[in-house]
Formats: sequence, structure tokens, C-alpha cells
Amino acid sequence: MTNLNLKRNSFWAAAEVIVSGVSLFVLYKYIILFLGPKGLGIWALVLATTSLARLGDLGAATALSRFVAIALARDDREQASAYVDTAFLLNLALFVGLGIVLIVPLWYGIAWVVPAEALEDARSLLPYAMLSFVLLNLNAVMLAALIGQQRADLKSMVVIGSVFVQVAVVAACIPHFGLRAMAWGQIAQYIFAAVVARVLFRHFLKAKSAVLVPRHFSRPAFRELFGFGLKLQAANLLSFCFEPFMKFVISGTAGLEALGIFEMTYRMTLQVRNVVAAPTQTLLPAFAHLEEVDSRGLADLYQKAVVNAVLAGGILLSALAIVSPLVSWIWLGDVKLTFVEFAAFCCLGWFLNLAAIPAYLLGVSHGFVRWNLVGHVITSFAGPLIALGLAALLGPRFTVLVVMIGLGGGALFSWLMNCRHFGLPFIPPWQKFAEQLGSGMRFILRSSSAGT
Repeated sequence: MTNLNLKRNSFWAAAEVIVSGVSLFVLYKYIILFLGPKGLGIWALVLATTSLARLGDLGAATALSRFVAIALARDDREQASAYVDTAFLLNLALFVGLGIVLIVPLWYGIAWVVPAEALEDARSLLPYAMLSFVLLNLNAVMLAALIGQQRADLKSMVVIGSVFVQVAVVAACIPHFGLRAMAWGQIAQYIFAAVVARVLFRHFLKAKSAVLVPRHFSRPAFRELFGFGLKLQAANLLSFCFEPFMKFVISGTAGLEALGIFEMTYRMTLQVRNVVAAPTQTLLPAFAHLEEVDSRGLADLYQKAVVNAVLAGGILLSALAIVSPLVSWIWLGDVKLTFVEFAAFCCLGWFLNLAAIPAYLLGVSHGFVRWNLVGHVITSFAGPLIALGLAALLGPRFTVLVVMIGLGGGALFSWLMNCRHFGLPFIPPWQKFAEQLGSGMRFILRSSSAGT
């Protein structure tokens, strides 16, 4: 597994999340200063509305890293290039077409989820949000290409650079242009990342067909991406339904200000969760590679990934729940009980989701997504629908709790059923946890000794 670049990839993936988290903290503080929680709530609803365009996605970007990794494991560089170009051109045609078709229905439909007093602002943001959404999906192709090369470290470096671009644009524009600055910042971020990722992919692939502007559409590559992508996209569509449905439920039952506070706790928790989750993006191409050459190494890598996710996720998310009052004071100028409660609920849901990621990716790497689909149904529909039905009885805080329990419950189901399918233990042997804890303690002691 030495050629999989796992340690370096994992380090830079964690660095990416930390930098993104700090930038998110700064951006939200800036938005609250100029626009207040309601402004953030409007932006969250607009993004949730445009994300419904994912209903037409074919899953090309999601499937790409697996196919690039398999092609390179077979030393077929031209085929790897064909996969990337085909996925880019497919997503370009798909999302531009969806944007043109959906802009008018979304213009009128957004009135169903945005209060009348905020409707004009939301509609003014809609074209920018749609353009940002198109660029997000083209950017996803280019970043997936680097991941398939086992160079998630380069992908993370590109994302870190793009985050600085976003922060600079937003900071310069928000005092004069308000929420439109958020859209402009995201647009600049995605363009920067896509261009730089494409240049790096070409440089390291060294294939004759890998020109700067993707233009080679391969029908055989399309059939492979389309066939596998449809399987993945069924899961992706269900997953993407979670965020807009969840936000619609919270907005409808608790109001825009509560949604704005929830948006802050949700994104804050997600960023901390991603410190652990981001390195797991290297698992999908690694699992796909090892499936070709080393099945025993694949099982060992899977169990190590579960142990790391449980230990690191439990420590970080517990710490976040404890310090959430301090975050509330810094962001909102006061320790709000609602913020602290929402943060604790989000930590619980994301911890369960985090622990299930290795089993989820193992299924994807083998082309087996049945139980992933069922887990997404539980997450995206059961939690929000139960919360909506009980909202009048439970109130806003328990509405959020039910939604996040649904998030964790769906992940647990997929984890359990995938383990049964592949004949792996649901929880690795305790010796694996003890070894990892011992390794962590030795690292801390060595670092302390070196510091003194």
C-alpha cells in the first residue's frame, strides 16, 4: 500500500478541512456583522433550492475517481484521460441544460419556502446561486481526477488555495453588495480550483490525449461511467434531498432566525467532522486499487479506517459540543442555549455518520450500493418527515434532534448491512482500538519529548 500515498493524502485532507473551517468561521462572523442571522438563513434557503437540480445528475463525477484509479492500476493512462474528459463534458452539458430548464420554475417555486418579506432578496440571488451550482459540479470532476491519481494531497492544496480566493472576494464585496458577495466568492473559488486541478492532472498523467481544455468524448467511457454512475446517483440524489428537506422543515416550523442559527451549528459541526472524514476520500480509489491487486490488504485497510474514524471522530466532536458555548459567544455575542443544543444534536448525528463512512466507501468501491441506498432513504426522509409530524408537539429544539437522529440512524443501517455483505465485523476487534490508542499516545510522548 506504499504506492497509494495514504499518509500524505490524509495529512493534506485534514489540513484542507482545518483551513476551510477557519475560513467558514471568519465568513460567518462577517456575514452576521453585516447581514445578521436572517441574511444567512436566506442564503441557506437559496442554496438548498438550487441544489434540487441534483435530481437530474448522472453521477459522473462521483464515479470518476474509482475508474481513474482502476485504469491507472492497469497502467492505462489514455483510458484514465478518456474517463476525465468524458465526465467533464457530460457534466457541462447536463448542468448547463438543467440550469436553463429550471431557472424559471425555481424563480416561482422559491416563494413556497421563503417568507414574503425576504422573497425579493432570495430571487436576486437565484441566478448567481445557479451559476455557482454548475461550476461546483464541473469543479467536482477535476478534483475527482486528482483523487483517482492517488493525489488527494494535491486536490487538498488546490482547495486550500481556492478558499483564500473565496474569502478575499467576499471580504472585498460584502460591505457594498451584501449577499451577492457570497455567490461571487463561491463562483471565483470554483473557477480557480477547476483550472488549477486540470493543469495538475495533465502534468502528472503525461498522456497524449490530456489537453488543457477537455474535448475528447469517449462513448465506451460514457457507458461505464453512466452504468455505474446511475447506481451511485440514486444514493446521491437521496443524500442531496436531506439538506433542503431538513432546512425547509426547520424554516417552516421554527422560522428564519432559528434556521440561521442551525445553519451555523450545522456547518460548524460539519467542518469539524470533515477533519476526520476528508482523509477517507482516499479510501475509495485505494479500495478500488487493492481490489485489483491485494484483497487481504483491503480488509486490513478497512478495519484501520473504522478505528480511526471512531476514535478521532468521538474525541473531536465531543470537544466541539463542550466548547460550543464559547463559539456562540464569539459568533453571536451571547451564549444562546439554542445554539448550544443544536450543536450537541449535530455532533451526535455526524459522529454516527462519520463512523459509517469506511463501510459506505467499501460498498461503492465494489459497485455494491444497495444498503447505501436504504440508509439514505432513512436519513433524507424518515428524520425530516417524523420531525415535521411532531414539530407542533416537540418544538424547534427537538425537531432538530429528530432530524439528526435520522442522519445517524441511516448511516448505522448502511454500516451494519455492508459489513454483513462483505463478511467483516461491525466493530473491529478491541485490539485494533488499543493498538491505535497506544500509537497515538507514543506519538504524543515523542512530540512532547522533542519539544522539551
